[in-house]
Amino acid sequence: MIHICTYFDFNFLPRGLALYNSIKKFHSEFKLYILAFDSETYDYLRNLNDSRIVPVSFQTYNSYFNTNIDKYEDRKQYYFSATPNICIYLLNKYSEIDILLYLDADVYLFNSLEPLYYEFGNSSIGICPHRLHPIVKRLTKNHGIYNVGVNLFRNNSMGKKCLNDWKLECESWFKGKQ
Repeated sequence: MIHICTYFDFNFLPRGLALYNSIKKFHSEFKLYILAFDSETYDYLRNLNDSRIVPVSFQTYNSYFNTNIDKYEDRKQYYFSATPNICIYLLNKYSEIDILLYLDADVYLFNSLEPLYYEFGNSSIGICPHRLHPIVKRLTKNHGIYNVGVNLFRNNSMGKKCLNDWKLECESWFKGKQ
């Protein structure tokens, strides 16, 4: 069983469903945990009645982390901070998750994920740095060192420490705004 998570709102629902359908092409035993950023998305996902999809409401998420979108300067910061948070939430809530793969909702699979898991091996953290061309790097603002689109975390102390450190970095965005 593979465990994958993502998040999106109703505007991204078609992309999220494309991700889901691409996973289905190559894997039969998986759980796709989806943080739904609005009621329409949550209701739509729940009404699919597919045991492979586990929707998480934004109310549950906000309550768990004592947060809301108003604590951030813009919606993008709120969404970016959700990546480590939803991983932390899922690893804490579902002890059966050994490895959690986070995929951005606009990712589409063209092959099995098995090579990714093979490469990950016994690691606790699987992250990928941005590999921007030096010229693009100078012209681009507001990006971190690592690409957030594909990440793996093992449900162990090192994987959780990485996620918690990342969470604290994200929280520094809204310090003093509470």
